[in-house]
Order: sequence, then structure tokens, then C-alpha cells
Amino acid sequence: MNSDELEKHEKMMHSLFQCVCGEFFDLNLMREHRKHFCEERMITCQYCQNYVKAGKHSQKYGYDVSEHEEYCGSRTADCPICKKSVPLKVFHFSFSFSFSFFELNKF
Repeated sequence: MNSDELEKHEKMMHSLFQCVCGEFFDLNLMREHRKHFCEERMITCQYCQNYVKAGKHSQKYGYDVSEHEEYCGSRTADCPICKKSVPLKVFHFSFSFSFSFFELNKF
């Protein structure tokens, strides 16, 4: 390896890079951080299907939710089975659970 290649290798593989969120990582950890953990990454909301910033995450409901999903999941919708108004975060779970007991064509 000549000195130019060695210098390029050192810069790419053994330097720290700053993420858009402000944290520093080596190249391998940066990929994982941007894909799974960065608050600035874009995700699809499980409730409204919009493309939103991930933001901070919490385990408030026993699973990983973003700030947006926590807010968005608090909106209500009418259940097609019982006709009650329920929060989307509850409806999302109970609706998928209910279809294991009911046939779709009965609705």
C-alpha cells in the first residue's frame, strides 16, 4: 500500500465522522447509528404513514415509539367491530388481534 492509499485508508476507516445530529462515530458505527438510532433519520409513521423525523424514542407502551408516533397514536378512530372511539395506538394492536378471531367478510 503506498502512502496516499494508506492516508486515505486512515481517513476513511480510522477517523471519526460527525453525524447530522452532532454525535461522532467511526464509519462502521455511523452506518448503524444513521439506520437505527439517529434522532434525525426519517421514518414512516406506523399510524399516519407520513415520512417524519424519528426524534427521541421511548418504551412508554412496551415497544419502541418515536415522539411523533406517540402523539399520532393518541388520535382516535372508530373501531369497525364495536364502533367505540379508541386511540390509534390501541386500535392498531386490538384490530390486528381481533382478525385472528373474526373473518374479514363479516364486516
